Amino acid sequence: MWQRFTERARRVVFYAQEEAQTYGEGYVSTEHLLLGLVRDNDGTSTRVLEALGVNPLKIQEDVRKQLPRGDARPNQDMTLTPRAKKVIDLSYDEARNLNNNYIGTEHLLLGLIKEANGLAGRVLSANGVSLELARRAVLELQDPNRVEPGPVPQTNQWKYQNVMNHVRDMARWAAELNREKLTLPEQLVLLNEQLEATLSELQRNQLLALCLEMNEGGSLLEIDRYESLRITKEQAEAMATIGGELRKLMDC
Repeated sequence: MWQRFTERARRVVFYAQEEAQTYGEGYVSTEHLLLGLVRDNDGTSTRVLEALGVNPLKIQEDVRKQLPRGDARPNQDMTLTPRAKKVIDLSYDEARNLNNNYIGTEHLLLGLIKEANGLAGRVLSANGVSLELARRAVLELQDPNRVEPGPVPQTNQWKYQNVMNHVRDMARWAAELNREKLTLPEQLVLLNEQLEATLSELQRNQLLALCLEMNEGGSLLEIDRYESLRITKEQAEAMATIGGELRKLMDC
């Protein structure tokens, strides 16, 4: 089963076994595989999630809070649940569809998304990760020239969902800081530290772009503006659309 797995993919399976043992389980299920994936900080699967604007640390948090913790128990003979075995089979299918002769972390991620009934699939879906967008992100990482541009409305909807996820996170952090009765400068310093710790550079730049668009209305589409933020014209157009809608809500 594991012959075509890359070294990183094998490491993820090992991490998944560790995660299962930590929770006192004698088997590896989809949630343990997902926890193993997000532990691999520099893997392709993590870069796919970040390209989709999804924070791997939030994925980890969402999974962990749904797992009952038992007594940790070492177990050398860890077996896969039927659902986890199906994820492995689906990973092979995804690799074949991409004409890849290996199984990497990106294929495991696609398999977890496709097995939508498992806990891992439900958590990924709740964070806005769809199979179509993840496949597209994998293709872009492997070879940007293989990807045909997708329809703009769908792209804007995707960007809207990802940005609003970040806005909700920022609102939650701000509320937590406010409860601690901190002064505004202290709040801003801590909020900035939170952003740097949890969001990628691309995600932070997208948020900056959205704030700029909401404040100035239209200036983001000037080429020197969006290029200085290291975002694409397509992303700038999406941010402009989102910013315009948010300005309407704020004016109500």
